[in-house]
Amino acid sequence: MDATERNGMVETRAAEEHVDHVHGIATVARRALAGRYRVAVLLAIALALLGGIAGYGMSPPQYSSTGLVRVAPTLPRVMYSNEQNELPPAYASMVASHATLLSRQDFLDSVVKSMEGSDWSAFGPVDDPRSLAARLDVSHRRGDEVVSVRATGRNPAQVRDFVNEVLRRHVAQQASIASNSIAGIDAQLRSRAEQLEREARELEGEILAIAAPHGGTEMLQWLYDSRRSELEEVNARLLTLGVPLTEPGLKSNAHDPAAVIGSGDVQAVTSLQNELDELHAERVRVESEIALLARSYGPKYRPLRELRARQGALDELIEEFEWRIDEQSQAMAPVIAGLRAEHESLSAIAGELGLALQSIRNLNEQRQRRLDRLDETLTRREELRVESQREQVARVSIAAPGAFPVSPASDRRIPAACAGALVGAAFGVGIVVLVGAFDGRCRSTADALALTPDVPLLGVLPELKPRNEWLQQQAASGVHQIRNVLQIGSGQASIKTYCLTSAGAHEGKTSLALALATSFAQSGQRTLIIDADLHGRGATDDLGMGDLAGLRDAVATGSVAGCLHNGPVAGLDAIPAGRRHALRPERLSAASLDMLLDDLRKRYDAIIIDTAPLLGGPEAATISALADAVVLTVSRNTDGKLVSAARLRLRQVGAQYVGLVFNRATEDDFQRSSSCDQYIPHRAPKPSRDVSAAVESLRETLATPGAEAKPARGVAA
Repeated sequence: MDATERNGMVETRAAEEHVDHVHGIATVARRALAGRYRVAVLLAIALALLGGIAGYGMSPPQYSSTGLVRVAPTLPRVMYSNEQNELPPAYASMVASHATLLSRQDFLDSVVKSMEGSDWSAFGPVDDPRSLAARLDVSHRRGDEVVSVRATGRNPAQVRDFVNEVLRRHVAQQASIASNSIAGIDAQLRSRAEQLEREARELEGEILAIAAPHGGTEMLQWLYDSRRSELEEVNARLLTLGVPLTEPGLKSNAHDPAAVIGSGDVQAVTSLQNELDELHAERVRVESEIALLARSYGPKYRPLRELRARQGALDELIEEFEWRIDEQSQAMAPVIAGLRAEHESLSAIAGELGLALQSIRNLNEQRQRRLDRLDETLTRREELRVESQREQVARVSIAAPGAFPVSPASDRRIPAACAGALVGAAFGVGIVVLVGAFDGRCRSTADALALTPDVPLLGVLPELKPRNEWLQQQAASGVHQIRNVLQIGSGQASIKTYCLTSAGAHEGKTSLALALATSFAQSGQRTLIIDADLHGRGATDDLGMGDLAGLRDAVATGSVAGCLHNGPVAGLDAIPAGRRHALRPERLSAASLDMLLDDLRKRYDAIIIDTAPLLGGPEAATISALADAVVLTVSRNTDGKLVSAARLRLRQVGAQYVGLVFNRATEDDFQRSSSCDQYIPHRAPKPSRDVSAAVESLRETLATPGAEAKPARGVAA
């Protein structure tokens, strides 16, 4: 197989899986909507109306108004060429800057504030001016002289006024800037020159105030230099004594004996210190040798004793040298203290004078900057005096105000209404589908068949309503059809016992058993109904045989003598549940029941056994395993988990599960089934649907014990 064929097979398989997936989703949705179509349609219509109304109301038409602002490239020339009457080198950037100014938040906030209190309600719904500002569109094409301002909103008059207010305020701001005449600018420059001159005088006064206590700036500089020279001399003397110094203070090394000796003994103390350092090094070496020998030899080892004696001699020499150095250092302490005090005094005076000189230098720099700016200001004033004859003209003007929009720029009400209606309808159907998807009950024949796919649907019985003769007739016809399917499907003389059971209580199996037994009897067959529900005793009570001997007595004695009673119709006998004291249900055995059923099969053509619910007691499973055919009764709104559990129980006990009967179906579900097409009154006759599929499936189930029967398609249509 080549690659093309393999790819084709993969694509075909993927397409089939997609189709199966879509079909599965459709099946789940159809099952979830079963019995809820009217609710789904009504809810979809209601929510579609609400969604359409909401969509129509939430999408009002939008109106737009556009205005233009022109930025002139040049101003008319009077006499001199300057930056106002010549094309600026960055004119395109200047126009773009106006577009930026029109979009600034602070500018738009001022426009919004100016429009507060206006009323446009006569023209339609009014927008919040802040929303108009947020949606304002300011555009500019590079190279153009105009800037376009476009506002969009629900009220045509409001968007027009908003655009015009934006244009007016921007032009007013630019006109206010341009209206500063040469005289006004000259006044500003004059005020600036006076301020700079005043600041220069103030700085000069501060300089004189700092230098005056010292006799002037020159005297202050001389004093600072003198104190620095004296400080350097003291430093030199201290360094000669071996005392290290740092500016601005003085620190001594307390661990260095040379830091506290006099000038006459510097060399002697230094020599002593060097010898002391050598003694310390020698002692460290001796300690290392002692530690090395002590690892291998005892304390009486001669070299070890000699080293320890050497260590003691070194300790005595070190102590003597330290004493001599301390004695000489104490003798020179007063001299060092005096030099230290003089050094600290000179350092403080020199530091104070240095700070004063630094302040004066900073003030001189500031004063010089003020004087330079003063010269520039005076030069600008002279230039303005020459240009004072030119008339000022604003560059920015309104090229086209915003117009009243006659028709909306966009109207999405109809599409929004349609979308809202679709969403509402889908939401309504989705709610019903979601509720149905999480509802585990059997609400229709489709649900019942989905839970028991291995057997056919034998019949559908409607839920009877008071004074509804038509439903009662359909129920009777449904029972006869079930009897016909069982008779035709069995096709064997050995199939005589039919066990009717259910997953839970109150599902109508007793009523179905009585009706089915009556139908068999009316067809001319010798029929027996057995009430095997030893606890519920529903058939016994309905037949009025509560005090008569029955199944309990027959099992206890091993014979049906005295337990057979005439039924309500000709050809129908009954074995009630029996007297309660005759036999306890837990003593019921499969062997005793099997023997009784063998005896009864010889006497009757059809035996209908009404059992307890499969999940309610052990006798139901025992009898189901002994019967020739088991019919499961499923009532509408039965929990699906119970039906699945009952089906599993029948499989476990090896029962001959031949089909199910869906009971208490809704009228719509019942009318869709094959059992009533030809009996619906006031309608055109429909062709009776063939039940051969159910019959064939039933025959296969009975012919192959233990094999799974295939579900009959179309029986529950």
